[in-house]
Amino acid sequence: AIRTENNTIAKRLASIIVIVKSMRASQLGIDLMITDLEEKIK
Repeated sequence: AIRTENNTIAKRLASIIVIVKSMRASQLGIDLMITDLEEKIK
């Protein structure tokens, strides 16, 4: 019983990590776009 609970928790953590990583990646992409736009405005 304990093992299955641990598996469920591990899977949830893994999916959360994936979401956080993709959010960070998109945040980086947005930052790059903003700096690119700022360069063009100058």
